[in-house]
Amino acid sequence: MMRDTDQQTRTYISKAVPQISLDSLNVTDCISIKTADQSYLFVVTDPEERRGVLTGGAPGFNSTASVLLGADLRKNGQVSALFSGLYQGSRAIFFVESLDGVRQFVTSEIIGLVYIEADKIDPIEPSVQTSAA
Repeated sequence: MMRDTDQQTRTYISKAVPQISLDSLNVTDCISIKTADQSYLFVVTDPEERRGVLTGGAPGFNSTASVLLGADLRKNGQVSALFSGLYQGSRAIFFVESLDGVRQFVTSEIIGLVYIEADKIDPIEPSVQTSAA
């Protein structure tokens, strides 16, 4: 005989985008960043502080607590920092924890962004199942 259980699931809405506003992030949202050579995933843990967990990149790059600072945009030899979002054609700037303390990490040019937005938690209706004796 199976017992009733209350379960919760989290659904996600995933979409490829040309830019992501960092001020609109929510807890458990994910940003997939693709560069020419690497792919990264940033999972938001504190949207107000832009804190999260960064994974991906070169082999050996483990999940690392980090802060997403914004983007570094390079045009005509000029570099400007944009703290409001990430954009295709820019480079993501992170502060990551390491054994030596906090260090700055900058990706190569972003060629693809996917915003994976966590939807609210939806309860699943419990179902009653009976078994034949």
